[in-house]
Amino acid sequence: MLKNRNYKILTTCHLCGSHNEIFVNSDDYTNYLAGQHAQHAFPYLNEEERELIISGTCPGCWETLFKEE
Repeated sequence: MLKNRNYKILTTCHLCGSHNEIFVNSDDYTNYLAGQHAQHAFPYLNEEERELIISGTCPGCWETLFKEE
């Protein structure tokens, strides 16, 4: 069952300044703010979307920060 993604989270990457919008269910966001882990609160988001919510780091900057040598 798909949840209604009725809440927009706006993020800005703290490294490059890119702006992103992520739509989630408002109840799930409330649970996340109350301490539920992002992977449990938002199982329908991909890893990159969850990371934007958790750390404010966009996929490109994440790759640059943690690229394998």
